[in-house]
Amino acid sequence: MIPLDDARILAPMADYTDGPFRRLCKRHGADVLVTEMVPVQALLRSARARERLLPFEPWEAPIGVQLSLGTPDVVDEALAMLADKGFAFVDLNAGCPMRTTVNGGCGAALLREPARLEEILRRMVKGAAPTPVTVKVRSGWCDGEYTVLEVARRAEQAGVSAITVHPRTREQMYRGKADWSWIARVKEVVGIPVVGNGDVQCEADAQRMRAETGCDAVMIGRAAVGNPWVFERTPAVLTERERVLRTVTTARAHFEESLPLARNPRYGVVVFRKHLARYLKGIPHSREHRIELLGLTDPDAMRRAFDAFESEWREGPHAEEGQ
Repeated sequence: MIPLDDARILAPMADYTDGPFRRLCKRHGADVLVTEMVPVQALLRSARARERLLPFEPWEAPIGVQLSLGTPDVVDEALAMLADKGFAFVDLNAGCPMRTTVNGGCGAALLREPARLEEILRRMVKGAAPTPVTVKVRSGWCDGEYTVLEVARRAEQAGVSAITVHPRTREQMYRGKADWSWIARVKEVVGIPVVGNGDVQCEADAQRMRAETGCDAVMIGRAAVGNPWVFERTPAVLTERERVLRTVTTARAHFEESLPLARNPRYGVVVFRKHLARYLKGIPHSREHRIELLGLTDPDAMRRAFDAFESEWREGPHAEEGQ
């Protein structure tokens, strides 16, 4: 059983929800975690990919693994590789809008072929038992081609334990406003738990989504990048100085935990920039530090830059103005 009642779930995000980021979100209140999206061909053919994408710490539980695949004939082999990993559930990605994914018949491409999606899910439910299977979908392919209600019914018939709805179309990508009414409509046509996803920026948004849609749980993705505090049910009341110091301290700790996992230190610094850019967003007087930090490739130089940034807010020129 996946604990979904009023849960806050970290969304599976390729190249973001690795171990260090998942654990950071867990520390700040995420109830359920999911791995990065795992392409099945990488799972089956690359030991390096398996070593990077699958390991997790016991205290991350409950954690699920999300698979990207477009045909049922690889399901059994993929599930066999996951059988002893200890995941609480297996999720099928039927919503990724990226061209490289949909061109291979995976992700959001499955929304255009509900029968094939149902066949894949039936195979997964049978092969994964007793581990629950879930699916993450979008509202449809494009404006006028909304298949989510048919997909939801078929998913339930296939035996899935829950469905996550991101109510944007594939055509929208991540633009525009998520239409939460689709979450409510899915909730009306299925008897399994429905997880809402999209445009949740804070706990107040999560509560509003539940009230407006009746969803059982809320999944948060991009809003958590650079802001793991989004999972806190009672957000801390901080001065600007306290907020900045918390951000710098957290970013530094996240960096240090991520660095050993990279294939080399220089690459580790470069890869961490995507997180760092989001940590620095909205921090006053950060322009010069932002330019410097996002241009670094040496870990020690990054540490010195963190020291200088933190010093300015602890005892430097910004220490009193942020009180």
